[in-house]
Amino acid sequence: MSYKDSIAYLSMEIGVDARLPTCCGGLGVLAGDIIKGSAELNFPLVGVSLRHHKGYFEQEIVNYQQKEVLKRSNPFGVLRKREEKVKVQIEGRDVIIGAEEYVIKIGNSNKVLIYFLDTRLSENAAEDREISETCYWIGKSTTYNEHQSHRFKQEVVLGIGGVRFLEKLGYNIRKYHMNEGHTALATLEIADKNNWDEEKTKKKFSFTTHTLVPAGHEIFPFDMVESILKDSFPLDKIKKYGEQANCLNMTKLAMSLSDYQNGVSKKNAEAAREIFPNKNIDYITNAVHLGTWTSGSFKGLFDRYFPGWEENPEKLIDAMSLPNEEVWKAHLENKNILLDFIEDDYGIDLDRNKLTLGWFRRIAEYKRPTLIFTERERLKLIGSGKIQILMAGKAHPRDGYGKEAITQIHKESQIINGAVPTVFIENYGMAISPTLIAGVDVLLNTPRPPNEASGTSGMKALSNGVINVSSWDGWIDEEFKTKEGAIGWAFGYQHEADVQAAHGLYNVLEQKVIPTFYNNRERWIEMQKHSISLASYYNTKRMLSEYIERAWK
Repeated sequence: MSYKDSIAYLSMEIGVDARLPTCCGGLGVLAGDIIKGSAELNFPLVGVSLRHHKGYFEQEIVNYQQKEVLKRSNPFGVLRKREEKVKVQIEGRDVIIGAEEYVIKIGNSNKVLIYFLDTRLSENAAEDREISETCYWIGKSTTYNEHQSHRFKQEVVLGIGGVRFLEKLGYNIRKYHMNEGHTALATLEIADKNNWDEEKTKKKFSFTTHTLVPAGHEIFPFDMVESILKDSFPLDKIKKYGEQANCLNMTKLAMSLSDYQNGVSKKNAEAAREIFPNKNIDYITNAVHLGTWTSGSFKGLFDRYFPGWEENPEKLIDAMSLPNEEVWKAHLENKNILLDFIEDDYGIDLDRNKLTLGWFRRIAEYKRPTLIFTERERLKLIGSGKIQILMAGKAHPRDGYGKEAITQIHKESQIINGAVPTVFIENYGMAISPTLIAGVDVLLNTPRPPNEASGTSGMKALSNGVINVSSWDGWIDEEFKTKEGAIGWAFGYQHEADVQAAHGLYNVLEQKVIPTFYNNRERWIEMQKHSISLASYYNTKRMLSEYIERAWK
C-alpha cells in the first residue's frame, strides 16, 4: 500500500496540539488520539478538519457567569500553509478553500498529516471567510437560523471540500471515515462521482456515531439545504438518503451511505440500534493515546519496570507487580503539581492530604454537572473535613442550561466552601486537562444513562492511577460489571431519577470511597494498580487494530 493509498479521517474537530484551538471537546480529542496512534503504527491515514482560527472560545468567569472570549491563534512554526486550493459552491457563489498542514512524525519514517481547511482567504467574501473562524458557533450573537446556516456551510467545506482537497493533493483514498455526522456531506460528493451507485459509494465510507442526545444528530431544513447547495447535487437523492420530517438528518445520511457503522462503547451501540433498528451497528470502545495522557511521573515508573511500554502497552497488564510505595509516590507528585497550580492561579491553598475529587468535562444537561450538589446538607455531612472538589468545563455559547449550571456550581461552591472546599477552574481544554485528570484522587463522571457515548476522561485516569467513580454508562458499564470495587465504584442506573442517582453517589462516597482512602491505603493502591493494568486495553493501539480489521478492511 503506497502512502497515498490511505484512510481519510474526517472530523469537525481534531485535538492534536494544545497550541492549536482546533478542538472543542472529547470528539476532537479522540480524533487527535486516533491520528497520533496511526502514526505510531505507521498506518496510512490522513486527517481532515477545519482550521478554526479562533477556536471554540476561551472561557472567563465573571460574576459567576461564563464569558466567551475569542482570540485568533497563529502558533509559530506549528502549521505549514499549502498552496493548493479547491472550491465549493455555497449559495450559488464559489468559495475558495485552502489548508494548513500539521505533521505528526514518529521516529525517522512514520508520518501522518492533518489538513486544516481554511476559507479565511482574500478571494472569499467576508461572510465566507468566517466559515473557518470558530468551532460549532459563529462567534457572535445570532438567530437560530443564522447559527444553523453557518453550521451547514462549515459542513459543506469539511465534507465536500475535504474530498476535493485530498483529490487535489493526489491522494488515493481507499476509505473515508466519518467521525460523527458533521462530515456526512462527503458522501454526496463521492456518490455524485459514482453516478449515484449506492453500493459503490457505501464501500468508500465508514461512520462512527457518538452521543445519542438530539444535539448530536444535526438536522437542517430542506429549504436551507437547497438555498446553500443550490443545484450542486440532486435534491431528490439527498432526500432519499437523509430525509427526516422534511429535514436533512446528517446522521441518517452518514448511516445510509456507509458500509460500516459503529458506536464507541457497547452500551452506546445498543442505544444507537434502538434509534436506527435497520442498521447492524457494531461497537469499538474508545481508547486514549497513552503517550499524550500519561504523566511524567508514571511514564518514568513504567520506563523502569516495563521498558517499551509505549510501543507495547499490553505490558501494563502486569501493573500489579509495581511497588506500592512507588505508585503512591508517582501519584502524589501529580497531586502536588495540580494543587500548586490551584494555589498559583486561584490563590487557594488546598489540603495535600485530603481526598480530592475532580469533575472535568463539557457542561451539558445529560452530564448532570450539578448532581453532587443535589442535597447540599448531606454532601456537607459526609464530606466535611474529608473531601475537596475541583470542577471544570465549558458550556456551548447557545446552551442556556449549561451556562446556568456554571452559575449554580459557583453559588453552591460558595455555600459549602467552609465544609467542602470547591474550586471551579476556568477555560478547560487540552492545555490543562492532563494536569487536572492526573492530579485528583478520584475522577467523577455523572452522565444520565444511556446518553454518554464512551467517557474517555476516565480512560485517561487509568494510566495515572486515578480511581473512577461513575454512573453506569459508556465504557464504565461494560468494564465495571466485572471489576467494580477493583478499579472504582459505580452508581446511578438507567431510568433512575436524578435524585436517586445523587443518593447513590453519596452512598458510594460515604461507604466506599472515603473509608478506603483514609483507612485502607494498601487497598487504595491496589485499586490504582488494577486501573493501570486496564490501560493495557484502553489504548489507541488496541482501538486502531479494531478499526483496521473491521471498519477499514
